[in-house]
Amino acid sequence: MILGVLADLNNDRLIDVIWAHELSINLNNKTLSIDDEIYNRELKVFPNPISNVINIETKFKGDLFIHSGIGQLVYKKLNIPIGTNKFKLNLPSQVYLLSFKTKTGIINKKI
Repeated sequence: MILGVLADLNNDRLIDVIWAHELSINLNNKTLSIDDEIYNRELKVFPNPISNVINIETKFKGDLFIHSGIGQLVYKKLNIPIGTNKFKLNLPSQVYLLSFKTKTGIINKKI
């Protein structure tokens, strides 16, 4: 059985669609598009899982943010240049959300 709900969760006066069948969320009817897939190919993060060093290869300039599993900002680096960049991290072992903000959007990756 699939249960569907329509609501404006973020008060932007647009309908946010939420449905549950193994927990899927779709806000404002935006689904993964070809552009999103291109962005994900344009940002490579390795090694994954990370240790004390993370390498980010990007074809965009942007800002890097890493959040813990509970949403706490644990690392921030602004003005990342195009190319391969190495960052030393001293983070406990857990799942993090890496966000890379460019002029045209935000790329998110679980690391």
